[in-house]
Parts: sequence; C-alpha cells; structure tokens
Amino acid sequence: MSDPIAVRRERVIPAVEDSQRELRHALDDLQAAVQSRFDIRARIAAEPFPWIVGGFVVGLWIGSSFRGVRP
Repeated sequence: MSDPIAVRRERVIPAVEDSQRELRHALDDLQAAVQSRFDIRARIAAEPFPWIVGGFVVGLWIGSSFRGVRP
C-alpha cells in the first residue's frame, strides 16, 4: 500500500511549480513596467521641451530668491 501523503505530494508539486513560474513571470513584467515608468532619461528624450521650460522656470525661481541676499 502506498503512502497517501506521498501520493498527494506528487500531485501537488507540478501545480506549485507552475504557480512559481507564473509568479516569476508576473514579477518580471512588473519590474519591467516600473523601470520603464521611472526611466527619466527616456522620458526627457521623448519630450525635451517641457523639461527645458521647467528647468528654466526653476532656475528663475531659485535665482529670484537669492536676489535680496548679499554676501
């Protein structure tokens, strides 16, 4: 007579391995999506004009805040 626990284990192992593969695949997809979303270089390269204008505005704002300061 075979061990019922061993039989159940043999049935469950392939399902667990499939689930692990699916989970790894989902995590790889998530990592790729997050990296592409937060890739600043690619976002600037895609639309540089708003970044240039934004940099200019920030520079004016910082420069104007130091206008009244004397060394």
